[in-house]
Parts: sequence; C-alpha cells; structure tokens
Amino acid sequence: MDFLMQNSDVDPVELTKSLLVDWAFLFEDPDSPSPLTAYRSPFVLQLFGTAHLHTINGYVEVRSFDMHAPAMRGMLHPLALSAAAIERAITMIAQKELKAQNVLLSASRGWVSIKLPKILNKATGKETNVLFLFLAARWAKLTNSFIKSLLGKPAGYLETTVQMACATLNDVSETPSGLLSEDKLEDDECAMIYK
Repeated sequence: MDFLMQNSDVDPVELTKSLLVDWAFLFEDPDSPSPLTAYRSPFVLQLFGTAHLHTINGYVEVRSFDMHAPAMRGMLHPLALSAAAIERAITMIAQKELKAQNVLLSASRGWVSIKLPKILNKATGKETNVLFLFLAARWAKLTNSFIKSLLGKPAGYLETTVQMACATLNDVSETPSGLLSEDKLEDDECAMIYK
C-alpha cells in the first residue's frame, strides 16, 4: 500500500497488473529481473522483516547447540509465505477484489481495515468471503513453488536475503498506519537472528 501511495499518479490496478507480469514483484529491480535478486524486492524484504524477523527478534543463541543451521532452515518457509501473501494482495488489487484507495483511506485514520468482498454461496444462500481468505487449500501450491525456488538458490543466498531484510527492518521507523513499533532493531539484535 505504501508503494501504491508513493505512485499515486498511476492507476493502482494497472500498476499491480504490471507487478504480476513474470513475478516482477519478487525482484529487487522489477524492471530488470534477475534470478540472483529474486525474493529481494522491497515488498518481500519488508513484509518478511516486519512479520517474521521482528517477531523472533531476541531469541536466545545457544552456541553449543549450533543454532545457526536450524535458524536458517526456519527462514525458508516464512520467506516463501511472505512472497505468497504479497502475490495474493497484488492479485486482489489487480482483479479489483480489493480497492487500494479504501485500504489507504482506513490507514490514514490510524488503523488498517481490509474489508474482503463477499459472494453468494449457492448451497447455503448466504454471502461469504471464504474465497478471498489466505487459506492453505488455495495457496499451498504457490507457497510450495516459492519454497522450491528458494531451495534452488546458491549457497548463502538465504542468509544474504535475511541480512537484507534485517537492514530493511532497521530502516523502517514508522508506517503511514502507525502499526509498527518505532523501536528499531539494534544491529547486534538483528545479527542474532541470522548468526
């Protein structure tokens, strides 16, 4: 939403459609996608950093247990889920199921409220938004594709991506909605996450 707000001169639907072409939203530079910059877009790094790294900040490093390897393996799935969640949000905007203007308006009030569309369930006769929820039944295949893609990256790729997300997290001081804490991770705290 921050990205759409910064590019208010472009129609959000058209902009999100362009981000979906060849998975451009995954790359550090969407105009010049390279396999060596996949999962390093500001979208992915910021969501991964704020949703996962910020949450696990401060876990205890037990050197005698060599926590580095398990910690890195633990980064793969949250990174893939971040990519899948972003793809879902961008797709919903591109297909006009979610109106960026409405989300931005609610964010300007200090709290993000996302109202999912509802459709009629013919079997029950009631309206439901279940088709628009981020459910495993609908998104596991895409998430698994991202996991497979990440597993195919060269040695050290995941660690470097985590470091980049930490740097992004350190750069975030506040969001328009004010939902994130203004506390920044200290460099040594972020280092604990991927050390």
